[in-house]
Amino acid sequence: MLASVLGRGLRFFLVGGLIFWGGEALKLWIKKYFDWLAWSFLAVLILGFAILKVF
Repeated sequence: MLASVLGRGLRFFLVGGLIFWGGEALKLWIKKYFDWLAWSFLAVLILGFAILKVF
């Protein structure tokens, strides 16, 4: 439960910080490509754990 709270909070603040930094154009870009970004991040995370397990 703690991991869920931390993960959702981190996502909220990350998106909020990016929108604050990049403005409306970045907000629209994130909205358009959010699914691709999320799946890409998950793939990189799994790949990273797999590489760490091998070594």
